[in-house]
Amino acid sequence: MACSGAMMAVPSRPANGYRVPDMFLDPPEHIRPIGNKALVLRVDDLARATNRFRDLGVTIVWDQLDLGDGSVSTAIRDTDGNFINVFQAGASPVG
Repeated sequence: MACSGAMMAVPSRPANGYRVPDMFLDPPEHIRPIGNKALVLRVDDLARATNRFRDLGVTIVWDQLDLGDGSVSTAIRDTDGNFINVFQAGASPVG
């Protein structure tokens, strides 16, 4: 996927890989298990990135959520169900 001059490729899961179901719970329960949670990416234009995800049919978990610290976040899931958190700092109308 290309966005804002960056290219991202998501590697496929190994054939002998397995899922730990609790790692893929929907928010807010997804934070309970200990382990890797999400890939986090910072962008300059979250609205543009979110619209591109939508155009591509990407599963959006939350859409331009105000994080309360001056940042705004859109979370998506990759084809294996992993979270990818994309955020823009300083974009919040509140903070």
